[in-house]
Amino acid sequence: MIRLVSYEPSFANRFANVCEFHCGLLLGGLINEEEYLFLPIEIPPMEVGHSQTRPKCVKDLDERWVASHCRNLNRMIPGGVRISGLCLVASVSEFNDSQDHIRKILRNFPKDVPIVEEMVDVHNHERLLLLIDPLTKNFICKVFDGGLQHSSFRSVSMKSRPFINSYKSFKTYISLSLETVLPTDRKKEEILLQLQAAVSPYLHSLLTDANLLINGEFRNGSDQVLIDETDSSPVGQSAAGRHSRRSNRAAKHQSCVTSGADGTNQTNIMVERGDVRTTKLAKHSTQQAHVEQGSWADVELTIFGPQFPRWQRAGSSSSLESGTSSDTGYNGGADVIDPSTSGYVPVNRLIVDGRIPGIAFLPSNVTVNNLLQALRKDLIHSILARLELLTDELHITSAELEMPRMLLPQRVLVRLPACPALPLSDYKFISETADDVVARLHYFCIPMGVHGGGDVVDDTTTDPTSSDATSGGFQSLPSNKDFIDASCLDTSLEKSPEIIGNDEYSETELIENMTQTVQPVAQFMSFSNPMFWVASAVVLLCCCLLSFTLIGSRHHASI
Repeated sequence: MIRLVSYEPSFANRFANVCEFHCGLLLGGLINEEEYLFLPIEIPPMEVGHSQTRPKCVKDLDERWVASHCRNLNRMIPGGVRISGLCLVASVSEFNDSQDHIRKILRNFPKDVPIVEEMVDVHNHERLLLLIDPLTKNFICKVFDGGLQHSSFRSVSMKSRPFINSYKSFKTYISLSLETVLPTDRKKEEILLQLQAAVSPYLHSLLTDANLLINGEFRNGSDQVLIDETDSSPVGQSAAGRHSRRSNRAAKHQSCVTSGADGTNQTNIMVERGDVRTTKLAKHSTQQAHVEQGSWADVELTIFGPQFPRWQRAGSSSSLESGTSSDTGYNGGADVIDPSTSGYVPVNRLIVDGRIPGIAFLPSNVTVNNLLQALRKDLIHSILARLELLTDELHITSAELEMPRMLLPQRVLVRLPACPALPLSDYKFISETADDVVARLHYFCIPMGVHGGGDVVDDTTTDPTSSDATSGGFQSLPSNKDFIDASCLDTSLEKSPEIIGNDEYSETELIENMTQTVQPVAQFMSFSNPMFWVASAVVLLCCCLLSFTLIGSRHHASI
């Protein structure tokens, strides 16, 4: 049960210049009984025919359109992050008049895939409704339990405090090997069912038989992953027992990173005098901000089990471009006779082989069990998302598919400037460019609050949950702060040069090794090589001696 909702001060600042109706989805993380809000994502305008219409009130929201956006956004979030609920910039009176419609929207939020629902502690169907008054900027938060047949909105307390600095990004890799037979008629629904049936045993093994090694060591599930972590304040612990004053000051100094009007990044240093909090801005480079807020946890994570042993250099065949590939085996729909069997063998087979990255976004004091659960969820979502995209590709290209091999969509890491600490992702086919990914982000991942004029209203910030909060008490964010372009993308997530150099061979290395192995044999078998004739003479002599020996033994036996 959610009892407290926490948000960053920069989260509240986003609504400073939003004075009309807006709706979005909340990205957050649930830790115990506290929900942490990371970013509000705008719901894109609904497509009606060839035109797009943006809702102007709550009743204009279509629950099916919101659910469709939830499914698309679910592909982009890592483990440990969820769509926490709905965010509305509307008056209290409009909320009171539209409660039934809002319940219908929240109840229609898509549920997780059944295999993920089997995981422990994921049966929480509580969703948040964050209501922001467009005039006073007051925050009102309600909780709705979609799992109950008759549920009403329950008020919940909210708290503004910096916590994003205590979160870390985690990543690991597993090997994937999957083989199935594609339907001859190539119908989309049948292809997807075939792929899901083939991958189901693998996912169940990942869910039940997987274990997690921390830096090559096995730990208890209740142990913390980052034992030596001392540079951040863990979420869910009291401030007195966290770290020294020096560590707390460092955490405060790094907690809030925003962008100035000139495009350069600035660090907000909070100076408290009584109940008034002023903000001083210290500029630093964009690259430094991304390193501070988007770094990975310094830990080696290894998921192993009977279905996915860790790949060594001698056994690797992963693709450098996407980490995963599929061998379609397509030959126009015909079957061939296998000499080893007594009948026809379908050749429209699909082989998926490669490495799948799993990422999670959790507090630095996360336990082994919680991290493993988040990584499992992310890996399952990532595998199923790729198979769905592959289904669309196979369905579209079924008539003209001639290549025996095609690449699965590559997972691309996305760091939005509005919250660079949060590792989102998208999937890009080899035929797509970075501009195609950016175009999708402009449609699916626009943060709320970037439609204002961008003028700074005031240097002070106040708590929007307070009854005295007004629009003049917020610091407006520049409209170009959240500009998304190709610099927000990281395509190295699946190339993994550091792993390729140590643990596995690349395709080029495999070809070179095969060439080095074949060349000496080919040179030895050449007729121009004198050693070939010497060896042939020795072999011929041995055969003659063996023949004389056998003939002599038979002659003596007959006598």
